[in-house]
Formats: sequence, C-alpha cells, structure tokens
Amino acid sequence: MRRRTRILVSDKAQDDIAAQIAYYRIEASDSTAQKWKQGFEASVALLRDFPEIGAIVIRTDKGNSIRRTFVKDFRDHLIFYEFFADSNLVQVLSVKHGARDLQGLFSED
Repeated sequence: MRRRTRILVSDKAQDDIAAQIAYYRIEASDSTAQKWKQGFEASVALLRDFPEIGAIVIRTDKGNSIRRTFVKDFRDHLIFYEFFADSNLVQVLSVKHGARDLQGLFSED
C-alpha cells in the first residue's frame, strides 16, 4: 500500500488563504468564509491520497509538474501545487480565484 503524500503549504499560499478567508468574512459572511476554508482543507486532503489528480499547468526542469485543482464547492478558486514524486510531497504554491490574471503566476521574470 502506498503511503500518504505529505503536504507543505508555502508562505505565499498561506497568505492567499488568509486573504480569501478575510475577503469572504467582509464581503459575504463568517459562514461562507468557514465553508471556503473547509472546502480548501477537503481539497488538500484529497491530494494526500491522489497527488496527481490536478491538471498539469507547467512541467519543471526537474521532471516535476506544477498542477492545479479546485477548492471543493468553490470551483472558481484554483489551488496550484507541485508534486515531488521522489519524496512523496505536495507543496501548495498558491491559491487564486480563476477570474484573476494568472498568466505570470509562475514565470521566472
């Protein structure tokens, strides 16, 4: 049986998560903010068992892939992550609303 994948949430992603929760608290309700947080947590829990579930966005030079998946119940919100198969690790890189300009999100400029 394959061991569960470890999850690491980057500082950038933690900032994105906190900003989204704060936004929903102000613009919607505490309940909506809590539902978004639970949806994010459920999506990350799924990555523990199925780290390659997300669509490939970029293939890295090191043979890994930056992938994206959705926040459960908030399909306009995208979780960007890199899966390191050799160390069985998912690093969550960013969490963004899909309506934002995502073009330069992972460029090295």
